[in-house]
Amino acid sequence: MTATLVAAQTQTPRRSVGLVSATATLAGQKISAAVRGGDAVFAMLSPIVFFLCFYVPLHRRFEVAGGDYAQFLMPIIFLQTGIFTAITATEVAGADARAGVRERLMSLPIPRIAPILGRMVWIVARMCLAICGGLIVGFSLGFRFHGSAGRRSDSCCWSSCSDWPSVCSPMPRARSPRVRSPSRAY
Repeated sequence: MTATLVAAQTQTPRRSVGLVSATATLAGQKISAAVRGGDAVFAMLSPIVFFLCFYVPLHRRFEVAGGDYAQFLMPIIFLQTGIFTAITATEVAGADARAGVRERLMSLPIPRIAPILGRMVWIVARMCLAICGGLIVGFSLGFRFHGSAGRRSDSCCWSSCSDWPSVCSPMPRARSPRVRSPSRAY
């Protein structure tokens, strides 16, 4: 018994995991789950499908009037991919809340902001995949940036920032159903 007390007194106290290490681990888990679940492929292919579904049937009508439909359509596709990325972020946060992930993560010795940052890293990576998919199909069908390199990067950054309000929201808590007491039931 005294050996156990001596061993307990000589142990070093448990320390917290660093913010960068915890964020990288949580982001890696989100990324690997998204790759396994097909979300990364969906992120890359969804703007391609949206662009083709709008471009193929409508580009001739638009170009008869003298406009370039690819130039008109590409910013809309960027915004739509941003909205879909935000919807996906909200859906994943809701699934995590239902599964009790927040409570489990709050019991770990990690900084409280690490789960949010880990989710944000994956959502930013997903948005970059979506922008790349949109640019690939857009450039192949006639979309071109005009202006300086700074204006080009500004337009990509602006479109990727459209999902930040949803991504930055804290992880929701799952609500338990209300249980009425028998005396107040009627």
